[in-house]
Amino acid sequence: MRSVSLVTNCLNILVCVISFSCLAAVDLHGFGSLRVGKINAEEQNPNIVGLYQEDKLSWKDESLFGLQTHSDLTENLSFTTQLIGKGVNDFAPEVTLAFLRLDLANDQQLRFGRISMPLFSQSDVQYVGYTHDYSRLPKATYWRFEYETADGVSYQGKTTFDELSARYSPIWAEFNGNVFKNVVEDGVEIDLHAMQSLSLVLVS
Repeated sequence: MRSVSLVTNCLNILVCVISFSCLAAVDLHGFGSLRVGKINAEEQNPNIVGLYQEDKLSWKDESLFGLQTHSDLTENLSFTTQLIGKGVNDFAPEVTLAFLRLDLANDQQLRFGRISMPLFSQSDVQYVGYTHDYSRLPKATYWRFEYETADGVSYQGKTTFDELSARYSPIWAEFNGNVFKNVVEDGVEIDLHAMQSLSLVLVS
């Protein structure tokens, strides 16, 4: 097994340092979705791996609960963590986000740690139902990617041109973990290094 990455080591050190500092106030926020569903066996249905495999009502397949903490360490520096427990995983909590955020200027910030990978426009908030206008995001697009977060650095900024604004976010990150868990028992371990991503959103 490959040795723990430099990014992960740095993240662990940051978590220890921040945990040691008990003076910063911590804000707690929670969210969740409780859903029940069933596949109609008499009709043709799309076969989504791991979703409603039994011919009965299920409360677990799409239900989840999450907890997010936010702590302002200084005027421009903060620390955010997020844990999510999914019914499909017996609600076992998983650390999905853990990053330091440095506010550089108006509408500009730098994030370091475990961050979201912007696979699609709402990937970073897909599990927080009240942030979008869907009862649930389309499963054809947003459904169990092998990795949705990675360890690295991201820059987020915003620029305005007359009546048009642009939000952009370049990312450098790496991922180490198991994939294809729905196909192979315990999955297959992979290492992805120096992943680079750029998201751009134009708003008129």
